[in-house]
Amino acid sequence: MRELYVVYFESANYAGYGEHALVWASSVEEALADEQLAQHAEEFYYEQDGDQYLEEHGDDDGVVWAYIGSALPLKGSEFEQYVAKQPQLYPVVNQE
Repeated sequence: MRELYVVYFESANYAGYGEHALVWASSVEEALADEQLAQHAEEFYYEQDGDQYLEEHGDDDGVVWAYIGSALPLKGSEFEQYVAKQPQLYPVVNQE
């Protein structure tokens, strides 16, 4: 049965901050391997870090922008209350 998982991802180039997204999946492994999550994370950190990276390195060919860290089921987790209060901070990146 598919359920929502909270997935943590972070910048591959700059330390100090990470983000969360929600993914429909049947297991932690499936959530971590979701291609739409990977695309979302890459695009998010390209937007966040791209200009600074280009300024510092001059080229961004082949750069990995994000690492997918961990996942846990939303239901019953401490994130359930956060998602209920501020759903805009936890985008659902794939379809049920």
